[in-house]
Amino acid sequence: DSDGPEHGKGLGKLISSESDYLNENVSKRSYGKNSNRRLNAWTKGIIAEALATVSQRRGSSLHMVNGAYTSQMDSQNSGLLTGQRIGDKFHRENGEVMQADHNAARNVLARYSDPEINRYTDYRKVKEILARRTESYRSELTDLGDPTRTLVTRRML
Repeated sequence: DSDGPEHGKGLGKLISSESDYLNENVSKRSYGKNSNRRLNAWTKGIIAEALATVSQRRGSSLHMVNGAYTSQMDSQNSGLLTGQRIGDKFHRENGEVMQADHNAARNVLARYSDPEINRYTDYRKVKEILARRTESYRSELTDLGDPTRTLVTRRML
């Protein structure tokens, strides 16, 4: 079984974040607070069932991860909060631009093996962990004599 050239052969794992689907698959139309809540819960159940079915058919294992801040992290810079997502583009700190969903997908995959962030870690704690890692990275750059990266984005904290 091949997943295509960009995904590799026989990956054997399907890693997903529940939040990847909730906002993208429910109509933008508002049906009222209670109806929208029930529609989101129903959609979440349908997607979870579909993911389980597909992974079972493929002989893959399904792993759910915490999706907090995966679209705001730079997947090519150790998942640090050093870039900015604007629409469907992710602008890296070095000026390069990536497709935002591809960047987020790489972060979801990396989140699977993150020892500090599990599926149930509160989003505020996730933000705190990521901010601490980013601060440490920027401090190391300053210590190495790179004066262009001494400011920490206060938006993260």
